[in-house]
Amino acid sequence: MEDRSGDVEINRHVHPIKTTKGGWHAAIFIIVMEAAEQFAYIGLGSSLILYLTNAFHEPLTVAAKNRNTWVGVSSIFPLLGGFIADSYLGRFKTIIISSLIYLLGMIVLTLSVSVLRSKKLFFTALYVLSVGNGGHKPCVQTFAADQFAEDTLEERDAKSSFFNWWA
Repeated sequence: MEDRSGDVEINRHVHPIKTTKGGWHAAIFIIVMEAAEQFAYIGLGSSLILYLTNAFHEPLTVAAKNRNTWVGVSSIFPLLGGFIADSYLGRFKTIIISSLIYLLGMIVLTLSVSVLRSKKLFFTALYVLSVGNGGHKPCVQTFAADQFAEDTLEERDAKSSFFNWWA
């Protein structure tokens, strides 16, 4: 007899059906993508003051204030992103949508500094990146961990090993 959760009941004992998960192939892809996103975010944040002072001729104090405001907003948005993922969209849809928003922000940021040279568009793109980061950040690690089932000791060990690689 099979119940709605996908488990099989045999002699009044419920046994989970072996599920196919992404395993290490999916987890490694997610780790590499997260590393690339972190390189982009940290690289942008570390050179932001220099760019604001040289390209927009902002005083150092104003450039530092603008960078710190952006970092602060980027740190707050994951609370909203986690709420949206848990309450409405789920992790996968939230990651997809927020990754597309993040990509859009990077494209607009690139255009704002190379072709259009617009300060207003530059700051808009920065905060679009914050929104994308806010949906991506609270979901990606647990989504990657979901790629490992916990049916066997081997799979639980693989999940534990994944968290060692993540850190």
